[in-house]
Amino acid sequence: MISAPLQKAFMLLLRQGLWDRQEDCSALFPLDEKEWNEIHSMARKQTVQGIIYDGIRLLPTEAVPPRKVLLGWMVEVDTLERVNRQHRETIKALQQIYVQSPSIPFLLLKGIGTADFYPHPEHRIAGDIDLWSETRHKPNKPTNGWKN
Repeated sequence: MISAPLQKAFMLLLRQGLWDRQEDCSALFPLDEKEWNEIHSMARKQTVQGIIYDGIRLLPTEAVPPRKVLLGWMVEVDTLERVNRQHRETIKALQQIYVQSPSIPFLLLKGIGTADFYPHPEHRIAGDIDLWSETRHKPNKPTNGWKN
């Protein structure tokens, strides 16, 4: 179980990352390496590693994680950025296919589509790509003499 002070530190980092605003953290930081690893573990469970990282970037120098922890987090966020770039390229490619005649209108749902509302969209974990399209077709008329 995560201690109440670590939960508060996690929530502070999450708020900072979501709103891109620094808060007073003097009552909660600095943390030791073990505590930072717990914060990281919690961030992974909640799939907010990138958002928490953005919150960390707003911490004063004396409150940032130890170099070893921070470097691992940076590698993870770099991978996240690469995956998000690939997702966006895939969406562009799908759009090119779907606009060809006969075009199929679609909507991008949740995930990467909502990431644009974040201060750093490339740091939101998107998961898969969800598209919705409405197909309108007329049902075949019965040919066997039966009425629908």
